[in-house]
Amino acid sequence: MMSTLPTYLKDRAEAIRGLNAQTLPQFGKAYLGWKQPQMLRLYKAFPSNSIQREDLVKLYAEWTDPVLAAVATFVWGYIDTTKDMRLQQVLAVDESELLKRLNRIRKLVEDGELEEAFHSCCRCGVNCIPGVGMSFFTKIFFFVGAADTLVNPKPLILDRWTTNAFFALRGQSKGIKDARDLFTIPSHKSLAKYKAIALRNQEVVQSKTYVEYVMLMNDWARQIEVAPEKLEQFVFGIDLRRDKSFTNPRNELLAIIKTQI
Repeated sequence: MMSTLPTYLKDRAEAIRGLNAQTLPQFGKAYLGWKQPQMLRLYKAFPSNSIQREDLVKLYAEWTDPVLAAVATFVWGYIDTTKDMRLQQVLAVDESELLKRLNRIRKLVEDGELEEAFHSCCRCGVNCIPGVGMSFFTKIFFFVGAADTLVNPKPLILDRWTTNAFFALRGQSKGIKDARDLFTIPSHKSLAKYKAIALRNQEVVQSKTYVEYVMLMNDWARQIEVAPEKLEQFVFGIDLRRDKSFTNPRNELLAIIKTQI
């Protein structure tokens, strides 16, 4: 049974269908000059210092160097290189051990076991990668799904901005009666300052909410006849430092959240 299509998506359906594929600039200087073998392979694979979604889909489809695929995913997603040195933590993991974890993640996602995959990647999980939290391990889920046409529903990335979007859209579709069971609801002052809704800290809540997010986003994408990744890309929006306009989906969805809390 289909869920109720959020009003925002109904109103923006034409814009979502017409959205151009994401194109990212060269990755920054913070990712250059590393000496670890994983990064040397990255520089060889991407001599122009530019990584696009289609490049990563190809790496995941080939799966000949899963460690390179994962590291390229993290660089593509701008993993932190300063605070806690998260990229350094990833590169410090023994490659043979990282390969085992990535292979297990891939199998879980391909088997449709998204909740188990999520649990396995959390802190203390069997597939946990040091320095990699939800916003980055769900990127791995996304590209595993994008590379395999048989994976359905398509896993999606859940980060700060898509969490905001999901809160707003879920509220329009299902109401907000149980929102406090899943999300930490900020004050209006906090929302204005930090511009973020967060999932509750409990792992079981986060994993179940992630699965619901994937299911609903896939359903809504079907209803407006777009690929789930295009819907996700649209609601992710544009960096507020580059586009502060009210028509930026980040601002539009924040305005919806303001009316819901």
